[in-house]
Amino acid sequence: MVTIRDIAEIAGVSPSTVSRALRNSPRLSQETKERIQRIAREHNYMPKSTVKRQGQLALGAVIANPLGDVDKDDFFAGVINGISTFLKGKGIPFLLETTTGSIDSPSFGLPDMVKNNWVDGMIMGGIPVEQQYIDALVGTGKPIVFIGRYAQDTRQLTAVIPDNVSGGIQAGRHLIACGYTRFAFLGGNLTIPTFQDRLLGFEEALSEVGYELSKDAVIVDGMDQMAGYQSMQQLMPAITDGKRWGIFAATDWLAAGAIRALNEHDIKIPSEAGIVGYSDLELASQSFPSITSIRVGRHLLGKLAARTLLEAITAPYPNAIQIYIQPRLVKRESTGKLDSGLAKGVR
Repeated sequence: MVTIRDIAEIAGVSPSTVSRALRNSPRLSQETKERIQRIAREHNYMPKSTVKRQGQLALGAVIANPLGDVDKDDFFAGVINGISTFLKGKGIPFLLETTTGSIDSPSFGLPDMVKNNWVDGMIMGGIPVEQQYIDALVGTGKPIVFIGRYAQDTRQLTAVIPDNVSGGIQAGRHLIACGYTRFAFLGGNLTIPTFQDRLLGFEEALSEVGYELSKDAVIVDGMDQMAGYQSMQQLMPAITDGKRWGIFAATDWLAAGAIRALNEHDIKIPSEAGIVGYSDLELASQSFPSITSIRVGRHLLGKLAARTLLEAITAPYPNAIQIYIQPRLVKRESTGKLDSGLAKGVR
């Protein structure tokens, strides 16, 4: 959760100055007060003393392992914007915390917003999150809406879920339609349902036309740009075999790292290798070449999660529910039709 000290660091002032600005003290200039108050609003600051006042409803979100600061993580910034926009329209206070999602962390524990009873329910997003952490949250008895699939059996968890299997299928079918005849998958740990589902969908698309994904072509080494670069280096002996490779990178960061490695080895994109990323972050459109990606409606995820949570509190469902959101393919320069057209042979 954002604190006065955090606001002070962002604004470049002392905590006492922030405190005075939030109290609208006449000792500060109007310009300084407005700047600090704007920063506080942008970072969803909520004074502890006003979180729950006179029975007022308050909701929270917990994000596991954002990429850097949560407001700078392109994916979760969009999700949080969807949450806050919906709740602001309802006049409901909204708190935000981050977590490692691991019981091995020295800072492990329930979110402050839960321990101090500042919220009536929460939204949980991000990966990875250990099962023990999920169990601890569920064990509080507070309504929770998860963003994504966090267990093999989701029937007991209310969640808003991007359909990652569908996304994997779209990626595979597109690469096949572009004429690639060799395929690889770059992803994070396959114990995480997000990556399991994206791989499952990719393999399903390949099997529809008789292709198989060899075990050596499934590289799981993380989900950031460095992991994509290193994974592609590991694949490079196969990539340079003269075949046309279609690569499904399970995040846009992985795709960007893979493109860097291919460029270093003078592998032509998309004629010799094509890449599909996932999430359609700003990175995808700004890379060179720009990255074909599976777009996930981040703002919609946040809005639906907030709406579902509010309904779960004010009109509880008799059972857990899951809402699936369909992603869609956004074509860019990293894939393209080859001279051979559709793949004619199955190998």
